[in-house]
Amino acid sequence: MKTALSRASFPVKPLPNYLQGINPKNIINRGVRKQGLQIELTMRLREDFFKEMNRAGRQNRTPLFNRFVQAIRAGIRSLPS
Repeated sequence: MKTALSRASFPVKPLPNYLQGINPKNIINRGVRKQGLQIELTMRLREDFFKEMNRAGRQNRTPLFNRFVQAIRAGIRSLPS
């Protein structure tokens, strides 16, 4: 996922240990594969995804949002089955 986001020009920063979600009790790690992905987005990035941050405005997505979605999809496709 990091590679896919980086290729789409989205910076990926390492998190401090306490935010890495490695605890087996974390909801992300409780699925069939016992692992998952949690993405933390800054408020600035979320604001840049939409025309406005209200309910109606979030229906109007920006090209940046679409690029982010495509990067996430590319990252998912690259995961082993």
